[in-house]
Amino acid sequence: MPYLKITPKDNLFFRSAAPFTMSETSWVNSALLPNPSVIWGAMFSHLVTEQGIDKSQTGRLKIGRVLLHNDEQHITLFPAPKDLFADADYVYTETYVKAQEHSSTPVAVPWLTVPDTNNMAEPPEDAFIDDYSLLPYIRKINEDIAVYHAEDLAVADYKVGIKRDKATHTAAKSHLYRTDLTQFFRHWHLLVEYQLSGYEFPQSGTIRLGGETRLADYEQTGYSHPLEDKDVPGGDKLKVLFTAPAFLNVPYFGTDKPHAPELPDGYTLQAASIGKLLPIGGWDMKAGRPKPLKKAVPPGSVLVLENSSNTKSMGQIKNELLDKLVDTSATKLGFNQMEIIPLKY
Repeated sequence: MPYLKITPKDNLFFRSAAPFTMSETSWVNSALLPNPSVIWGAMFSHLVTEQGIDKSQTGRLKIGRVLLHNDEQHITLFPAPKDLFADADYVYTETYVKAQEHSSTPVAVPWLTVPDTNNMAEPPEDAFIDDYSLLPYIRKINEDIAVYHAEDLAVADYKVGIKRDKATHTAAKSHLYRTDLTQFFRHWHLLVEYQLSGYEFPQSGTIRLGGETRLADYEQTGYSHPLEDKDVPGGDKLKVLFTAPAFLNVPYFGTDKPHAPELPDGYTLQAASIGKLLPIGGWDMKAGRPKPLKKAVPPGSVLVLENSSNTKSMGQIKNELLDKLVDTSATKLGFNQMEIIPLKY
């Protein structure tokens, strides 16, 4: 699929799903990156206004990977895997211990993921690794793994707003609030993989993105993904790295009796590293109303699977998992994106 390079022209605001009531103590949090559905909505709205696509033809546009890219350093970032750990000085890859020997509560996996160190280490929050770190991560070469945080990519800013009284057209009492804003450093932009049927996306232009319809430039671009070779055998042991929020088909963590996610025949779950579930809503463009909130596993979540057929390619494995493991209705909006990583890479 082609890629669209999106470069913000202004501070961006991507609101979370947390409820918000205006008051002097209210602070509206903004995420560093939007949910992929925000980008899909921006692109589809642009097609409606620029190309004349009917609003009911939402199925024409699909987006895939949404990546951060730096065109000066020539690096692309991925969400840091949840089975990667760090302390103040070092980065550590994972090892596994038998679940029943190290857990007093029921778990849905036979193995627990722990840092391969005696030091106190935790998965880095809201972090990324670059494409040059993927192979060291797979091969457990800790010293070659580079971890990036939000402060490496953007500067946090905020603005103050106040609600206006409709009757008096003056500031409404106790309705002052602050809004987080994100300003990306120079040379950072989004790469958006997309597919458009029946139309062509313009070669370049300006798009409205995020809250308050901030402006961003876009242009068509090429990109060679480091894990794109779909014909490479997946092997009998593999990792599934979610690079976007994913809606699993069955409840998993956060229940009294955990259940393993539903997998295609021939796959068994060995271990899982899942972050805190994310509440995700959005706007239903066809129905013209908000979507109900759903829980998704966060980017960076990892499943470790055994595959009884080691002759299947990474492309076959990915298609089978997409069909069975996740809610496919959200995939066209950029959710459920995953990378298949053979453990004998």
